[in-house]
Amino acid sequence: MPLDCRLIEEYLRSLNLDIVLPNIKLCVFEGVYPPKLDSFLVAQEITEVVREGDRILDIGAGSGILAILAAVKGAFAVATDIDENSLSCARYNATLNKVELDVRLGSLFEPIEEGESFDIIVSNITSLPTPPNEKHDEYVTRTVDAGPDGRKYLEPLINQMPKYLKEQGCFITLHSNFSDIERTESTLENLGFSVELKLSEYPIGKTSAQGIDYFLRSLPANCYPIRKRGGVVPKNRDIQSKEAIGCHNYLMLLI
Repeated sequence: MPLDCRLIEEYLRSLNLDIVLPNIKLCVFEGVYPPKLDSFLVAQEITEVVREGDRILDIGAGSGILAILAAVKGAFAVATDIDENSLSCARYNATLNKVELDVRLGSLFEPIEEGESFDIIVSNITSLPTPPNEKHDEYVTRTVDAGPDGRKYLEPLINQMPKYLKEQGCFITLHSNFSDIERTESTLENLGFSVELKLSEYPIGKTSAQGIDYFLRSLPANCYPIRKRGGVVPKNRDIQSKEAIGCHNYLMLLI
């Protein structure tokens, strides 16, 4: 059952975000990833590109916020997740907002049938590196832990995505700047995509802040571009201080 129910405008107000979105109501079940800053950054992009009649695939749907926003604008939305409780939450929220979702259980593209294709594929799955010796509970492992280099989900996601994306379609995801965004950009360009990177300059969250020492010590090549006192820190600059990191979210829009 829902633990917390709020309108989108309440979430945006609490985060001091100047974003205009359909004011749907969302309830969050226990153990389900709640709408956060990253959710709304992706949501803003989706509502700008989605059109009535589009087919959209939301991988790792959580509460269903992204798929529901697309459905509100007239899209046919498929929402997938590896967690049954998250899918129950997405179904509940779809009913609450009087839209239909095609909800499917499975990892990444496993629930997608051969021959299916989409105008938009979106994923807000974590790309945050996690030190290999850290132990987490099931929730953090499922929603935060993206492996020691942050690419546990990114690699299969970007390599399988072209099979299911329509010609002239777009792929939208949020990418940590600690998980080698240049590698992702190069991979996608080699697959024939044009890549637009949008910097979202917000303070890093608690989980990222706790891992900065690991990021800088073990993944120096991954940590680019990062910012310090308002300027871009060049990749070849020696960075030792936690203060060097000012943000970690990069939005990627492929067309």
